[in-house]
Amino acid sequence: MRVSGIPGYELEIASVLQEDARQVCRWRTVAPAGLIVAPHHHHRDEVLIVRSGRIRFVFDRESIELAAGQRLLIPAHTTHSHVVLEATQLDYLGEARAGLFMWDAQPDGTVVETELYISGLAWSRPEAVPAHRAATDRGRLYQLADESPAAQ
Repeated sequence: MRVSGIPGYELEIASVLQEDARQVCRWRTVAPAGLIVAPHHHHRDEVLIVRSGRIRFVFDRESIELAAGQRLLIPAHTTHSHVVLEATQLDYLGEARAGLFMWDAQPDGTVVETELYISGLAWSRPEAVPAHRAATDRGRLYQLADESPAAQ
């Protein structure tokens, strides 16, 4: 399944464990080299396994580079971003539809949490959630290294 209009980015749900109203999933993504994912966070833990390629994750001011065979636990509420250094295949483990969030600075200096909606992305909650805008938030989260911000 192609996601978010990004060439070379694919997502496949590999397995689902249903627990009451929650779905814990393992999904596999293929991400192209040069994909940049903006700082964001989730309200649930996320585990990822690098199957192939190379990727750099950034947490606050620290970064970690991962290659095939390595794993990473990203605790709930931890703001993180990443850059795909080489075409990468990743497995994610986490709660599906738990939400995807960014921190937005306001003109008065406060910071508010904004929920994003990206059609087809396993972390996004369904469109029916009132917080979601009608338009996708793809341009706020994803960018290709050779793509100018105006192209989003």
